[in-house]
Amino acid sequence: MKTYILRIGIMIACCLPFLAQAQNDLQQTNYMFNELEFNPAYAGATGTFRATLLARKQWLAFPTSPCSQTLAVDGATKRFGSFGMVAVNDMLGYQHFIHAKALYSYSVRFTEKTVLTAGASGGMIYYSLDGGRFEAQDKVNPDPVLFDDVQTDLRPTFDVGLQFLHSNLSLGLSAQHVQRLLRSATVADHPQHLYVYGQYKWDWTDKLYGVPTLWVKYGSNILQTDVNMNVYFNKKFWVGGTYRIGESAAALAGIILGEQWYIGYSYDFPISDLTRYNYGNHEIFVSFRLKPAAAQSGFYQSTRLFN
Repeated sequence: MKTYILRIGIMIACCLPFLAQAQNDLQQTNYMFNELEFNPAYAGATGTFRATLLARKQWLAFPTSPCSQTLAVDGATKRFGSFGMVAVNDMLGYQHFIHAKALYSYSVRFTEKTVLTAGASGGMIYYSLDGGRFEAQDKVNPDPVLFDDVQTDLRPTFDVGLQFLHSNLSLGLSAQHVQRLLRSATVADHPQHLYVYGQYKWDWTDKLYGVPTLWVKYGSNILQTDVNMNVYFNKKFWVGGTYRIGESAAALAGIILGEQWYIGYSYDFPISDLTRYNYGNHEIFVSFRLKPAAAQSGFYQSTRLFN
C-alpha cells in the first residue's frame, strides 16, 4: 500500500503547479451527482453511459439572481479510457456564460479494490455582458467606464484532475482553468480554481447505507467547505443534508427508478447576511445510466461512484 500512496503523491505533486485561486465557477448542492463539472477524472466513473441534466436557481426574490443549467454526458470504453462532455449555461445578472468542454480519463488498477484515475478536459467559454441594461447613478455625467452595448468574448479553458478509489473510499483533486493565473484573469477569462473531494460509503445493513461527502473549494483567497451526508434506502431513494460553512444549509432528497433513473431535488436555506433578502435556492437534476453489460461481455470495470 505504501507504494500506491507514493505514486499518488507523485501524481498530485505534478498537478500542484497548475493550482491557483478564484471563485467564479458554479455553485452546486447536488455536486455528488455531477462530479464531471469540476473533475474530469470522474469521466466513466459508472463504468457505462451516463447523462445528467442539472438546473439551479439561486437567491430567490432577486430579479437577476444566478440561474444555471448543466448537461454532462460520459461513457467508458474497454481499452481506451473514458470520454465525456460538459455544457453549462450560466446567467448572473446581466452577464451570460456558456461553457463547453470535452473530457478524457484513464484508470490504472493496482489491486482489486484500488484504482487511480487521471483526467483532463479542454473547451471554450463564451461570455457576454449587456451593458445597455445598466443605469448610471449620475445620469447627467455618467461614469465613462459604463457602456451601452453588448460586450462579448470567447476564451479557451483547460482542467486537470485525479481520483483515487480504495475499497469504499473515494478521493478527488482537480484544478480548473489551468491556463490562467489569478493576476491575469478577466471577467471573461476565469482564474484557476482548486477542488478537493472526498466520499465514503458506510454500509449499515444490506438495504441501508450512508455516504458522507466533503467538498472543499478554494480561489481568490476564499475557502469554502461543504459537508454532506446522504442516506440511501434499499437502492430506491435517498434523503440527506448539507452544511456549507458560514453560508447555507440544504435538504436533499431523490428517487432511483429501475436502477437507471436518478431524480433529485435540494433546497438551500441561507444562513449568511443574505438571509433577510432572499428565499433560498432551488436545485433539481435528472440522471440516466445504462446498466453495465459486464456480466455478458466479460469486461469488468469497478464502479467509482457510490450513489
